[in-house]
Formats: sequence, structure tokens, C-alpha cells
Amino acid sequence: MAKLPGRAPLRIAVDTNYLLDCYDGDETAVGAWETIMERAAAPTWIIPPTAGQELLSLARKAPTNSARRRFINATQDAVTRRKFQPIPLAAVAHGIADRISVELRKCGLLPKAERNDSLILAESVILECPILITKDAHLLGADPAQVKHLLLRFDVTPTLILHPATVIKTWKEMVRRH
Repeated sequence: MAKLPGRAPLRIAVDTNYLLDCYDGDETAVGAWETIMERAAAPTWIIPPTAGQELLSLARKAPTNSARRRFINATQDAVTRRKFQPIPLAAVAHGIADRISVELRKCGLLPKAERNDSLILAESVILECPILITKDAHLLGADPAQVKHLLLRFDVTPTLILHPATVIKTWKEMVRRH
């Protein structure tokens, strides 16, 4: 399979739901991972801090042992099998991510109750990931032009929010053009 011409290694951020979908064997989620692994030169998969914290919180709050194990196993699978990297942020970076998160909700780009979603997007930007893969309707529904405009006000490079199915389709089209 042809690899896309590379520059710096591609950094891809993933949302909590994507990690769970990969672990559960969701065809679209796994297909997006396989597509990028086949076609991008040495991609780096990033678990933003809030996505990792969400998995831990879900494990702690799980009503049964089997549910708890699912969340723990999903984390282990992401790190050991798929080589996703949980990346912490420095204190200053946390502060900037929090400010971006607040603005995303204040401007109505994400619902006020979606603090974690706004943090995952903000952390993805701070971690210099040009792509955030998610199935989250709130993130996918945010107006890309308005999100880009807001992020540029913070002097950061915007992140594309993509559904796994879009990743598969886009990569296939990009390879056909090269």
C-alpha cells in the first residue's frame, strides 16, 4: 500500500469513545486505525490527558467488575497493542487548554455541559495534533470554520475533528491523488 509522502510524523489525537470502539472491535474505528497505519509514515497516536482521565473515571464508576475491566482493558489495549501514547501537559499548557476549553463553550461551539469534550479538543491542539478522531456528535457538530477562527485567536494550529469513517474515505482519496 502506498504511504503518503511524509514531513514530520503525523500526530493523531483520539477521543475516549474512539479508544473504546477500537477495543470493542468496531469496524469503522479499527478501519481508521488500520488505514492510517498503512498509509501514513510513522504516525504517533496521542491520548489527550482528559481522554485518559475519562477512561479511569469510567472504570472507577463502573457498576460491575466486567464493566470496570472493559475500561481498564481498553486503556491497556490502546497503549500496548496499538501503541497510543498518553501525553501529559505541563502546567502552563493546562492553563492554555483550559482557557481554550472555556472559550469553545462560551462561544457556543460546544455545549456548556461538554467540558471534557472541549478539553480534549483544546489538549489536542496544544499537543500539536492536526487530527482528532472521534464519534462524538458535539465535537463533530462544531462549525469547523468557527473553531478554526477561535483557535487562531490563541495562536495555535487548528485541529481537524474527524469521524473514523471520514478518515478512511479521506485517506483513500489522498492516496489516489498521489
